[in-house]
Amino acid sequence: MAHILFFRYPLYDTPQERQAGKIRLSIFLIAGECVGLPALVWALRVLYGHHKSGGRISVLVIVLLLCDLLELLLNPYIVTKLLQDDYCWETSSTCWILTSL
Repeated sequence: MAHILFFRYPLYDTPQERQAGKIRLSIFLIAGECVGLPALVWALRVLYGHHKSGGRISVLVIVLLLCDLLELLLNPYIVTKLLQDDYCWETSSTCWILTSL
């Protein structure tokens, strides 16, 4: 969903505007990676402590944490593909699908 924040419609007219949008989006995704990984580790530690003390963990919570883990694992690929491809957003649905996760 981050591409909605950083790309206006219709897509950029000049290559300089397109490159600036890619840089803003990559900074946003990298910042999400830097904040998300410690938050995920913290959540896993809290859930492990809760489980160890005899508490029950909902399947929904486990699935949400797995989705967050998948996003954190895919973010470096998304940033790399975004910065390497010139027309990733216009020609490839892969970029749109990956950033919509």
